[in-house]
Amino acid sequence: TTKSGGIVSIIKDGKNGIFVPARNATAIAAAVNKLLDDPKLCETLGKQALQTVKDKFTWDKITLQFEDIYAKHKSSTKEYLKRIRTK
Repeated sequence: TTKSGGIVSIIKDGKNGIFVPARNATAIAAAVNKLLDDPKLCETLGKQALQTVKDKFTWDKITLQFEDIYAKHKSSTKEYLKRIRTK
């Protein structure tokens, strides 16, 4: 993958993925060849990537994140709704 957006907080180069420069076909080909040439590395990265997803993106964890966001903005939402209802 490339180092863009939130992906850098999820992927750790060499642990659960491989970073390549954006729009660099040579680097992408080299990374793919590296994985094809090293089945053990491919397996290890795949297992670690799956574990990362299980650790960070279960529905229970996503639900808790939404609940936290809602709780943080609950009072401001109530105030906003009060303001727009009185107009």
